[in-house]
Amino acid sequence: MNPVKYKLLITVLFLLVSLNSILFADEASHLRATEDLLGIMNIENILNQSIENMVNYQISRNPKIGSYKNLLTEFYTKYSGWNVIKNDVIVMYKDTFTEKELNDLIVFYKSDTGQKALSNIPSLMVQSIALGQRNIQKNIPELQKEIEKRKEKK
Repeated sequence: MNPVKYKLLITVLFLLVSLNSILFADEASHLRATEDLLGIMNIENILNQSIENMVNYQISRNPKIGSYKNLLTEFYTKYSGWNVIKNDVIVMYKDTFTEKELNDLIVFYKSDTGQKALSNIPSLMVQSIALGQRNIQKNIPELQKEIEKRKEKK
């Protein structure tokens, strides 16, 4: 092989190996930042609390299912618990936020305000969903009338 081509080939291979190492290092630190954020957010406990809040809300809407509270909790945990969705959640956060943004969020969630947000968001979400559902329930007759009007036009 020509010595110039050989040197060029060695240089290109060296650059590819170096670039590959840099990319994997960046990927690893991005993944680490994602996992750090989810840990600081205590996402597993938030998810468990959200499941509990949703089950309690459903029981409040239909007290007859109260005796099935444990079964409902087990079912939701089985299909939407942290162990089931962890890897997908990590990918979602990693794909949504840059490493810098993840580190910014880590700083925020370590603050008192961030901790307060984390402890209140699950309950606020359930209350927001309940509010929306109550408003929809109150206005179902309007929807039913509109459906009937459209049926008559056909």
